[in-house]
Amino acid sequence: MKKKDAIDKGFEQMAAQNNPQQEVVDEVSKRKDIARPSLLKRIGAGLLDFVFAAIFAGGVFAFSYFVIFPNLGYQKASKDILDCYYNSELFVQNSGSFETITKHYDDNKTVEGNYDVPITHYYSTDARAIEDNKLDGYNTRKIESGYYELNADNEFVRKEGVTSSQVLTFLQKEYDDAVDYFYLNPTLISNTRLTYNTMAFSILIITTISSVIFYFIIPLVVSRRRTLGYLIARLIPVTGDDMEQPSRGMILLRSFVFVIITFISPLTISFFFTNGLAFAFIPFFANTMILSFSRSNSGLHDYASHIYVINISHSNPFETLKAVTGQGE
Repeated sequence: MKKKDAIDKGFEQMAAQNNPQQEVVDEVSKRKDIARPSLLKRIGAGLLDFVFAAIFAGGVFAFSYFVIFPNLGYQKASKDILDCYYNSELFVQNSGSFETITKHYDDNKTVEGNYDVPITHYYSTDARAIEDNKLDGYNTRKIESGYYELNADNEFVRKEGVTSSQVLTFLQKEYDDAVDYFYLNPTLISNTRLTYNTMAFSILIITTISSVIFYFIIPLVVSRRRTLGYLIARLIPVTGDDMEQPSRGMILLRSFVFVIITFISPLTISFFFTNGLAFAFIPFFANTMILSFSRSNSGLHDYASHIYVINISHSNPFETLKAVTGQGE
């Protein structure tokens, strides 16, 4: 050993003897480096917890849908909404949803076949449209447009020389007006609000219940404050200062921040904000990025609660520490 290195080591030993607190800090730092889990293991443990919570939430939701939802009128309201769309003939059913005729314009039909026929059917069969004399108003506008006239059978036909491109703009506007009128149906609005609120609040409530069980209750009853995913992956949370078992308050704070970021925020943003789905998972991705790039593989929920996660799979990190530092000799 070089003379300079020997002198430096001597000074370090003297400093350590004079500063026992620094020894504790260094020891904790060594423990953290030895016991730090891989990023994949942390993500895997988190996914396991998510799967357990999702399975439970799915079971509760299935029970609610078939037992509780009928009493709330959800199924009847859903059927009434579908009937309203289907019976209007203003929409095209596509992959389980109803879309506008404009989006699915049929070139094999005439302009009237695409627009006039469904408009006339809707205004002549819908009770609200009949009460508001929507068909009479539509027929009057057809005459006033100068594109149509009544023939001997009292049927509307195009005037001679009028082309499809000329009537297309007129009928598209009339169709858009009919669709707007359709959406203003009080019964449709009421049923849509009922089904939406029932689904939104049910998902929020069930997610909250599942989160409380798997992220709050289980860590308080399982040894070493672990979730089921951490138990399987052999990870344990410890205090960031001295690597002791965290208090219940620290665990609850950590779980609260995690659940807000991972579940409650995305659901709240997607359900209650316009175009919220596009921004719903920003908090989750931000936390994942912090966890991925932090030296200790810690997320916001770890930093907020001053908790550090260690790996006890293959060997006990505390025993490894003794071997490294010579404490076991």
